[in-house]
Amino acid sequence: MARSFKTYKFTNNTGQAVNDLHITWGLAGIEVIVVDGKKPDDKDAEYTLTDTGGEADISDHDVQNNGEVRVRIKTANRRPPQRVTYYWTKDGTRVGEVLRLAGNIPVPDEIPDEVAFRRFEERMDFLSDRLDMLIEMNRFR
Repeated sequence: MARSFKTYKFTNNTGQAVNDLHITWGLAGIEVIVVDGKKPDDKDAEYTLTDTGGEADISDHDVQNNGEVRVRIKTANRRPPQRVTYYWTKDGTRVGEVLRLAGNIPVPDEIPDEVAFRRFEERMDFLSDRLDMLIEMNRFR
């Protein structure tokens, strides 16, 4: 199964500090794997993630005005989401408008460690798919 990994940057331009980010990917099968460099199950992650595959809520994550949140996703196909919308909240109350990610272009991986990590993830997914295929083939022997 072809998969792709993309990093998106969401900037808080509301004029005030916020603590929740609500994202609608416009595509099913999206898995959030990293927020601001931390996996959801990391004990040092300073956020709570609710991920339904088509939407993601990143809560308890303080973001100052003009601050940004980088969200890394894994999708089941090679094409990244095309209709990404999002909005910010402060203690459950929406702040500002629902926005569409400008151009829906993922940000490039700028840090060599991120590039290496992404390549490792892609390779492991490829090998996992191959292993599944071999297991399936051997069932019929």
